[in-house]
Amino acid sequence: MTGLDQRSDALTLPRGPLAGFATGSLGMGVWVTVPGLLLLYFLTDVLAVAPWLAGLTLLLPKIADVLLHPWIGHLCDVEQARRGHRRRLLLAGCALPLAFAALFAVPGGLTGAAAAGWVAVFFVAGNLLFAAYQVPYLATPADLRIGYHERTRLMAFRMVVLTLGILVSGLLAPLLAGGDDATRDGYLLMGVVLAAGMLAAMLVGVAGIGRLRRTAADTAPPHGPGGWRALAASLRDRQFRWLVGAYLAMSTTTHLVLAGVPYYAEYELGRPGLTTVLVAAFVAPALLVTPVWLAVARRIGKQRALLAAQAAFAAGSLVLAIGRPAGL
Repeated sequence: MTGLDQRSDALTLPRGPLAGFATGSLGMGVWVTVPGLLLLYFLTDVLAVAPWLAGLTLLLPKIADVLLHPWIGHLCDVEQARRGHRRRLLLAGCALPLAFAALFAVPGGLTGAAAAGWVAVFFVAGNLLFAAYQVPYLATPADLRIGYHERTRLMAFRMVVLTLGILVSGLLAPLLAGGDDATRDGYLLMGVVLAAGMLAAMLVGVAGIGRLRRTAADTAPPHGPGGWRALAASLRDRQFRWLVGAYLAMSTTTHLVLAGVPYYAEYELGRPGLTTVLVAAFVAPALLVTPVWLAVARRIGKQRALLAAQAAFAAGSLVLAIGRPAGL
């Protein structure tokens, strides 16, 4: 081990810059949660969009992401190679709260297909801005001169704050929208209030990244070619494809659960206001178990910890599937 490697392993990030970096995840948590939780319900039950068209409205922006996100990743690599940082992309991504507010600010005269078109346009714009922030944000740990376990600590800290953002936004959004009596005006209020909180958190995150780089910036040149060639090389790697597939499966199932919560609260339980309770039950335990998973990963390795976590999620999903027939 070289002297530089030893110093990297010994370096412990100060809590101040670490907390500033993690705060950016509060804003990201709003975008990850609220559209997935309420947008489909907003389209069908508030804007009178046909269910098939509402589903298509949410699908098309995701298809666009397949093209847009690798492009943002390419720009991210170019910025790092030319300037030694990705600050411009991060600041561009801070326009995300504007797209979030516009997403729920559908003009009063629009319903049906016209309203779906409005939502689709701002959903695509929002996903693009989200990528502009998220990609350089999540690339930050790889830019730092820190050791293996300290990088895990940084990401665990970030996940706790992200979970907090998901929980708070998931609880506040249905309440601000009007609870059992959600209206267009309620959704507009919700969009504006949460957008303001997003902007503040994301700007703090940008400042936190700057402090981390001053504390532990890696002065070595970037590893590998970067850009499109790096993406192509990654996709040729069998293990990387397995990892992406696992993430896709987990992301799909968690978003399906969130999207179904408002409908389950209204049509199964007869209480739309219980959406906040169900979101809390789904998300809040992560605040308690994330430190546990950090300890498990240190003890048995990240791969085994990931497999154990996925098995636990699958078991919980089976409980949901068999619960009603079993009389629970």
